[in-house]
Amino acid sequence: IRALEVFENTGKSIVNADGLDSLDLYDAKIIGLNTDRHLLYERINQRVDLMMQVGVLEEAKLLFETYPNVQAAQGIGYKEFFPYFKGEMSLEESIELVKKNSRNYAKRQITWFKNRMNTTWIDIIKDPQEIENLTIELKQWIKDGK
Repeated sequence: IRALEVFENTGKSIVNADGLDSLDLYDAKIIGLNTDRHLLYERINQRVDLMMQVGVLEEAKLLFETYPNVQAAQGIGYKEFFPYFKGEMSLEESIELVKKNSRNYAKRQITWFKNRMNTTWIDIIKDPQEIENLTIELKQWIKDGK
């Protein structure tokens, strides 16, 4: 209700009612790691496959059986297995759903940072030299007191 009141009276979101961008209050440098969408999605899929190898299914089953209503159980990589445990979906379908939800989440994160933050984007997969360049830039930024 307070947020609506502030918007109605000022025409601004309660987050920006003072006219300042919240990042103006802090000395921050935001760095985003990104790469070609196809490569990013391929790596996300590989990560899910690796998670399966190291026991995410067992973790999800433990949550499902012991703590199905905790916040962590709703995280991507757990909740998608619940229909499998109930016999409503195959394991393969559940794995594909984890991959799809992970890709969608990555896309939302990138969009959010592109629209809301002054982010410096780098691609350390296609250009590993960027790691060294970033290190030099950050050391200088810290040295200059920014």
